[in-house]
Amino acid sequence: MGAALRIWYFGVNTYNMDLEGDEPWSKINLALRWLHAGRIVPDLNFGPLHTWLISALSFLSMAQMVLVSRLVSLVFGVAFIALYFETIRGTLGTRIALFGAFLLAIYPLHIHLSSVSLPETMAYFLLFASLYYCEAFARKDRIGYLVVSAISLNLAGMLRFECWLFALLFAGLLLLRGKPLRQACLFFLLASFFPAAWLLLNYIQTGDPLTFATTAASVTEAQMRGINFLRRGLGFFKVLGITLTLPVCIAALGGGILSMRKRPRSLFFLLLFIPTFLIFELRSLGGTYAYYISRYSLVLGLLCLPLAAVSIDYAYGHYRKAFAWAVIIACTAFSVGTLAFFSKRIAVSGPLIEMISWMAHHTRKTDRLLLECGIYHPFIALNANLGIDQVMEYDHLGVMQGRVDINQYLEESDYVFVYKKSGTFRDLVQRSVSSGKRRKVFANDEWDGYKTER
Repeated sequence: MGAALRIWYFGVNTYNMDLEGDEPWSKINLALRWLHAGRIVPDLNFGPLHTWLISALSFLSMAQMVLVSRLVSLVFGVAFIALYFETIRGTLGTRIALFGAFLLAIYPLHIHLSSVSLPETMAYFLLFASLYYCEAFARKDRIGYLVVSAISLNLAGMLRFECWLFALLFAGLLLLRGKPLRQACLFFLLASFFPAAWLLLNYIQTGDPLTFATTAASVTEAQMRGINFLRRGLGFFKVLGITLTLPVCIAALGGGILSMRKRPRSLFFLLLFIPTFLIFELRSLGGTYAYYISRYSLVLGLLCLPLAAVSIDYAYGHYRKAFAWAVIIACTAFSVGTLAFFSKRIAVSGPLIEMISWMAHHTRKTDRLLLECGIYHPFIALNANLGIDQVMEYDHLGVMQGRVDINQYLEESDYVFVYKKSGTFRDLVQRSVSSGKRRKVFANDEWDGYKTER
């Protein structure tokens, strides 16, 4: 069932769009820029492993590269369901593991992220592989399991930096399971190899070991400046209510209460969820973590699902089985509704498709195009049959900071496409139109296109 839902949605999301826009395309653009520059280490602000993966596919055409990158997410997304079942079963038993795997199978956000060329499904597969082997070491005391767990966690941390947090959490769980302090410390040291190396690399290149964190925080602070304290505090609750669905959130809350009162074994997942949620919440309140980017909540949802499974199992064993089935049906119905909402959210607008079609039929392989909505440009280049180097992006932040000479960009462009809701960039282009340097050649409800007169 989980595989079928993910394959179906993979077909729905043919344009490789995220819920908040075109982040998958900006990551592809990042990898291509890094490859073009010949750098061994990509941008310090992003985990390198996913960038290396995309770059390794650079021998393919753009369309093939995007497809294979998405297929990697799909494969890890489907395989994760089996791993998730085994991870829960080792701690909570088979029936709860079945309920947990079912909830993962219909988890809308995970289904969505299994369709895009982003690192989340791979990162959290590796994170839970680390958890699985960490638990296996706690039960069987085989040092090989400890090493595999640490390696998996390092790889996860090379994809998503928040996975670094779990080196400390998993070491703490080993202590709670009665393992000696030296073994917990050994695990922590092994699992911290990549984080330590990345901090050192940041220090060598910039003089600040936390460059990646301070850069991300400053960008997010600028974006969240207009969001009040209450909205920041409730942000993750809202996002989880939508992407995890409300019935599952309620069941997870019940599972957390049961964990503290009647199901002590499930405290394992509660003890992972609480500190992770608190750190995310504190960063959101401080304006340094963007709660409104849905995929950032995925790890919280994955830690909630075992608790929700505990609730369903309790209802199944202590009340009428029909009640447990009613909860399962409600979760499924909400999941289907959320997926329908997602399918509309990722749809590419008709005016954008119309503009791309115009480009494909009216531009030449030697033309250079300047786009205001620059983050779309790999997507536009691919679908308009243009080379990635032909499509330039208007870097608003770069212009504001004085790093980019927009007049040079305008001089080099054969065509300029402007989003109608824009401000500064539209004004610049209009001046060149007024002076006779450009004439309008395309217009629809969202975009205007201008050709440079040579």
